[in-house]
Amino acid sequence: MNKAIRKQIRSKYKNDYKANIKEVEDVSLVDLATKLVDDCFVYPKWKKVVKEFTFQWSRRMTAVAGRCFYNKKIIRLSVDYHRKHPEQIENTLAHELIHMLIRGHGDDFVHEMRIVNRKAGKKLITIHSDERSKVKYVGYCPECERVVGTKSRRTEPMNDGRGYYHRECGTTIEWVEIM
Repeated sequence: MNKAIRKQIRSKYKNDYKANIKEVEDVSLVDLATKLVDDCFVYPKWKKVVKEFTFQWSRRMTAVAGRCFYNKKIIRLSVDYHRKHPEQIENTLAHELIHMLIRGHGDDFVHEMRIVNRKAGKKLITIHSDERSKVKYVGYCPECERVVGTKSRRTEPMNDGRGYYHRECGTTIEWVEIM
């Protein structure tokens, strides 16, 4: 694959990334957290705790969807993850809200998660997010001349001729590192 094609692929993905960041950061986490507690959390203790915490977006978090820093009283959500999965903002925030009072994913967490899910009337909270957030590699089909897949980390065999073929044409996919 020539350098011009690699450069074009990198440029496209970086521009898409920058455009989506602003949309995600415009969501007010404080307002959403207050609404979630009012609508889905059963006990009054949650309203008090929400007022004590700070809610932030983080561009540096790339390996997780969200994180609760209990000692600092901060909840951070990943801009990178939620630009790809904006429908998961509410779920991630609800998950981290439970961590304000319950550390880890033990029985107490699962119990509280079930209570919140029942009150919400849907599976609002899960234990872990579906995938990691950062796309580092883009699969390019030289035959079709288009991007056919993405990966967040390097796996074997990526470019050794085994395993990764474009289903439509049968050509070996070439992986381009974009970040």
